[in-house]
Formats: sequence, structure tokens, C-alpha cells
Amino acid sequence: MNKDHIEEKLATLCKALNEGDPTPAWKTDILSRAMKDSHLAETKHRMLPPRWLMASWGSAWAAAFVLNLMVPEAAILPPSTQPVTAFASSETHETLFAYQCQLTLNLDSLE
Repeated sequence: MNKDHIEEKLATLCKALNEGDPTPAWKTDILSRAMKDSHLAETKHRMLPPRWLMASWGSAWAAAFVLNLMVPEAAILPPSTQPVTAFASSETHETLFAYQCQLTLNLDSLE
């Protein structure tokens, strides 16, 4: 059905009921509801963060990405090849050896 056919049927039905054409009232009602809904749609608040914050996040991510690409692969050492600085001094080795001896003595006294 096209628009003209529907309006012709509506006009013939209205003439049969001996009443006025209700179509203009329906159209104004629909238009007023649509205008009210569009007004409500305009008053909704943004749910996104502010633009300056989004720009800051974007620049931070871009800087992190660029810095990640700029670091040479040789600078990133696997954990097994990194130097251990905590056990570099001889005092630390002596302390660990004394602790090991004390633990051994404690275990021997329990037996």
C-alpha cells in the first residue's frame, strides 16, 4: 500500500462515519511528541570523559608506544643474564655461609 491509497481509504471511512477527518489531529499529535522527544534528546549529558582528558590519554599511549619502539633489543636482558648485585660483596657470601652452618647445626641437634 502506498501513502495515497491509505489516505483515500481513510477519507472514505471518515465520510461513512459522518465525522471529520482525524488525520490532521493525529499528525499534529505525532509531530508534537516527536518535538518533545527531540528536546529531551538534546538535554542528555555526555557520558564520555572530557576531550582534554581523552587527548592526554591518547598522547600518553602514543609516547609509550614510540618509546617502546625506540628501546634497542640489546638493552632488554633476559632475567638469567642480568647481573646480580645483591650477592656481589664477600660479606654477603660469608653471612649466607654462617646462616647455612647454623641451620645445619640446628638440624643435627634435633636428631
